[in-house]
Amino acid sequence: MTIGRLGPDSWHLFELKRPWLLVAEGRALRHCVAEYWTRVQTGRCTIWSLRLGSRRRLTIEVRMLRMTVVQVRGLQNRLPDPEELDIVERWARANGLALADPLG
Repeated sequence: MTIGRLGPDSWHLFELKRPWLLVAEGRALRHCVAEYWTRVQTGRCTIWSLRLGSRRRLTIEVRMLRMTVVQVRGLQNRLPDPEELDIVERWARANGLALADPLG
């Protein structure tokens, strides 16, 4: 899914549906998303990677029972910057998702 800017610096969201994808995301952004595989496997949550071009920027957790974005983290668990947060908010609204307050 492409959102935001168009061209080589486009924002893209990818759902991470395999354990090796979660491991790669966690290694690249240096956080513990790989530990969420059981939750993904059982359908409790979905995990998404927000990228600008080919650069990973954020990992997003959506809790399926509540259809809510509950976590948004970047490199070493940093919080999203204003531009990234705007992209996440627009994506959430377009997909009928609520945003937890605060985003964990």
